[in-house]
Amino acid sequence: MDKSTAAHLAQCQKEAGMLKSESIKTRDAINPEYYKDVLPDLVPGLEFMNLMEHLHSYEEMSGACRIMAFKYMIRSGEKDPAPQEYRKAAWYLNYLADMTERAIMDEYPIRVDD
Repeated sequence: MDKSTAAHLAQCQKEAGMLKSESIKTRDAINPEYYKDVLPDLVPGLEFMNLMEHLHSYEEMSGACRIMAFKYMIRSGEKDPAPQEYRKAAWYLNYLADMTERAIMDEYPIRVDD
């Protein structure tokens, strides 16, 4: 890994550590309301990522989360401010970590209560 890539990844990790201190405005930009109720007439409250888990294998979802995190890291500052892009990357990496823990405990896909 070259020095610029290592420095970029170190910055990503630093920014990702700030995820818990983000503002409401930034949080909404990362996980907007329209992803939180994708099929209101059929399954009220069903989030987009929960639906995706039921449609795709763990391996497919794992790859998608890694791809999305990478996308946000490499475009940081191009579309949205860099800290927001790093928080988006961190969101996907955190989701991947939680999903992996559930898969290890044989709780994949996530259960959606009625």
